[in-house]
Amino acid sequence: MYRERYTPWFTWLLVFVVLGAVVGMVPMISGFLTATNHAAADISGDERAGYIIGISVTGFVTVFVGFLTVAFSRYFIEVDRGTIRFGYLWWNVSTTVEQVESVEVDEAKFREFLGMGWRIGITTKRIGYVVSFGKAVEIKIRNGKTYLISCRDPEACVKAIES
Repeated sequence: MYRERYTPWFTWLLVFVVLGAVVGMVPMISGFLTATNHAAADISGDERAGYIIGISVTGFVTVFVGFLTVAFSRYFIEVDRGTIRFGYLWWNVSTTVEQVESVEVDEAKFREFLGMGWRIGITTKRIGYVVSFGKAVEIKIRNGKTYLISCRDPEACVKAIES
């Protein structure tokens, strides 16, 4: 049995981006409400459209990044009773040990994935669940997919999958 759960560091970066976008929307909405107040000076249709488009785009981006923040907020690896589960809160993989063709300790490199999170390797086409660079576990499944998962103790994870 092997179990690992934690919040990746980049989740906090996403939280600050969402909070910054919400704070940034306050003056935009305030300006729109002030400009469209009938007691105030009238604004043209172009200005009104600019406010509406700006608020809409900023709102959409904020909701989208908020969704990503929740989706990537928990990273986990679980190997228990012949089942392997790994990934993020809303984006994960579940398979059985019987489906595993091979498993080995490998390395997650920036030059392969160009970042962290859910990634596809540029040259290897491996699917990466990358929360840190360095030692990781490569899992080849019989259906042809190959996963590389970041792991704090890759040797223990491989041992749990093989046993």
